[in-house]
Formats: sequence, structure tokens, C-alpha cells
Amino acid sequence: MGMLFSGNFNFRIMLKAILKLIRIPNLLIVIGTMYLIRYFLISPILNFYYGSLSYPAFDFALLVLACVLIAAAGYIINDYFDLEIDRINKPDKVILGEKISVEKARILYFVLNLFGVSIGTFLSFKIGQYQFSLLFLLTAFLLFSYSQKYKRSPFIGNFVVAILSALTLFLVWLFEFFALRLDSNMFLEIREAIPYVSKYILAYVTFAFLVSLIREIIKDIEDKEGDEAAKCKTLAIVMGIQNSKMLIASLILLAIALMAFAQFVLWKNSLDYLFWYSMVALQPLFIYLFIHLIKAKEKEDFHFMSLISKIIMLAGILSIQLIQLHY
Repeated sequence: MGMLFSGNFNFRIMLKAILKLIRIPNLLIVIGTMYLIRYFLISPILNFYYGSLSYPAFDFALLVLACVLIAAAGYIINDYFDLEIDRINKPDKVILGEKISVEKARILYFVLNLFGVSIGTFLSFKIGQYQFSLLFLLTAFLLFSYSQKYKRSPFIGNFVVAILSALTLFLVWLFEFFALRLDSNMFLEIREAIPYVSKYILAYVTFAFLVSLIREIIKDIEDKEGDEAAKCKTLAIVMGIQNSKMLIASLILLAIALMAFAQFVLWKNSLDYLFWYSMVALQPLFIYLFIHLIKAKEKEDFHFMSLISKIIMLAGILSIQLIQLHY
């Protein structure tokens, strides 16, 4: 009996370590974002033009699962290649080699990728767009390449992560669009809705890309000590902290300018809920991040900025819920 409880206890420890390794909170954000895009952005606009979602709910759940599995695998391989760096930057949070063996993590990485890419390939063939399977394969490959090589190079790694963060949002509309095309009558019915959905998607994709890029460069500065020890060539090391801060400042100002332009468009089109939300919740956060950047000096300052960036991303995603109030 004692051995039975001991086994269960060890299993719980292992499961808890795996959930930490694959960053469950981040994966929940991916799931939430994809469902918000589908049911609070695409669906209300299609309904407004007397249409409806054509992509089956079960297939969409599989699409979300494919993205989550590949993302989880990406977190594992990132920790695998960053093991020595993490022992310097965050020794109290190291999981590989401490709570989970490296060999088990490697097996889990391959299994998650295998299922993720296979599901994505199946879904691509199902809507008659077999070439979309390359998106899932390419994402898995880029996450591996990022962890192995690009992360240690100036800017390329930051750019890859930002692109992949934005891709998740785009995939929801991509698969829905081609599912709609399979029904010619429905597609004709909602053809006027397509430009509106596309504009919203473009706005959120741009937002996700910029915020992810800002956060990745901030993390480069935060992790500079460990990256230097591992002989990485990140932006913070190649350009120096001051120049990296100037680049971050430029990106934040660009985000603020784009947000101001979006607010003008929202106001002009009487999209009041989104306008006031962006004015009260999003724009002040960008300004606060900019002010904190100017004063940031210590590692803790940049860690706090990384947290603010995460809050900005979450606040932006939550604004999707307001779109249905306008349709």
C-alpha cells in the first residue's frame, strides 16, 4: 500500500514538472486567443452579413490542439538547449536534469511534434489545401532552429518568435476562409464580410508581432549574463544594453503610433467600445512601459518590463471580446 501511494506521489511530481516545462499558462493563452478570434471576431462579423462559421467545431478544436502540441514541444526544446544558460539566469527554475531527465524530455518533444504536425497535416488535406501542412512542419522546424541557433544570433531569433506568435492568430482565419470557400453559396453570401474580418485579423496580428518582438528584446537584456557565459550573440550583447533600449523605445513608439492610428479609425467608424478600451487599457500600458524603459537599469527592472509586455499582450487579446458588441 505504501509503495502504491509512493508511486502516485512520484507521478504527481512528474506531471507537475511536465506542466511547468511546457508552460501551461502560456498554452492556455494560445487556446483562449484562438477561440476568441473564432467566436468573438470572425463569427459575429459573418453573422452580421447573414453568414455563419463553416469550419466544423471539432476540426477547429483539433487545429487548436495541433498548435498547442507544437508550441509545447517548442518550450521543451528551448529548455533543452538553454540548460546551461538557465542554470545561471534562473537556477531555481531549472526543470530539465532536476525534476525530469533530459532523455524523457527528448522523447516527449518528439511525440508532441509528431502528433502536432500529423494533426495539422490531416486538417490541411481535409480542406483541400495540403500545402498548409508545411506551416505546421515549418513552425516545428523554426522552433527547433530558434532554440538551437537563432536564439543565439542578434535579432533573427527575436523576429522568428514574433512571427510565430502572430501566426497562431492568422491560422484561425486561414482555415475558416478556405472552409468557407468549399461552400460556394455561403462564400458568395459573406463576400462583403471578408475584408472586414481580414482588417481586424491584420490589426491583431500586427499587435501580437510588435508586442512579442518588444518582449523578446527585453528578455535578451534580462538574460544577458547567462547568454554571455554561453557565448551567445544576442542583441543585448552585440549592440549593448543602451542601444538595445533605444531599439525597444523605437518599437514602443511605433506601437503607440499604430495604436493612435487604429483609435482614429475606430472613432471614425463609431466603434466606441474598442476605441475607449484601447484608450483606457492599452495605450496607457504602452506609455507606462516606455517610461519604465527609460529608468530601467537592473535585471529586475527588465524582468518587470517583460511582465508588463505580457500584460499588454493579454489586454490586447481580451479586447477581441468587444468586437461582437459592434455587430
